[in-house]
This record gives sequence, C-alpha cells and structure tokens, in this order.
Amino acid sequence: MRRSATSIRPCCFRRTWTACVPSGAAAPRSTPRTPHDRFRSREFPVEGGVDARTLVARLRDLGALRLKGFVATSDGVHLVQGVATRIELLPAPGPVRPDLLGRIVVIDRGPA
Repeated sequence: MRRSATSIRPCCFRRTWTACVPSGAAAPRSTPRTPHDRFRSREFPVEGGVDARTLVARLRDLGALRLKGFVATSDGVHLVQGVATRIELLPAPGPVRPDLLGRIVVIDRGPA
C-alpha cells in the first residue's frame, strides 16, 4: 500500500488523529478559516447600583447576539440574559459569588 505525501495516522504523543507530513515535504502554510471565526466573546463590566432600565438600554446598544452575567442593580442582584435585542433581568436564583458580579459575557460578530 502506497502512502500519499500527507497521510493521516494516530499521533503517538497526543493520542489524537493528525496529519503527518513526511520529512522534506512542505507543511501547510495556514489553517483555513472556519465559520466560528466570525464570532468573538468579550466581557462587559457593569458598575454596581446601576439603574435597570439604563443597563438594558446600554446592553441593547452593544448589538450583541448573546449575553449573560450577573449584575448588582439599584433593585438588587440580577441574572442578565439576552438574545439579540431581547434582554431580561431576572432575580438571581441564589447567592452569587462576588467575583461574578458586574461581569457580563457578550458574544457578537467579530471583524471580517
């Protein structure tokens, strides 16, 4: 059985399948882009005691596809969830760790 210039075989170090390039052959130059490359995630910080309506307006202005996090508003601690322009502030389901308060994860479209 003859092998091609690049064959696929199990990698003994990572225990995964990988393309192995024989010595002397040129390695692929770049990794092809995937559909997931068009999205990015980032953290949006929120100060404590913010007005709920003001926060919702600020979050809508981000144009996010999805967002989620915990904030301390003037009305108490809330879970923030959003899909596109639909944003909900719900009472926190229980105690929230202090390091999670004021942090909202935002997923949106990255640069093309």
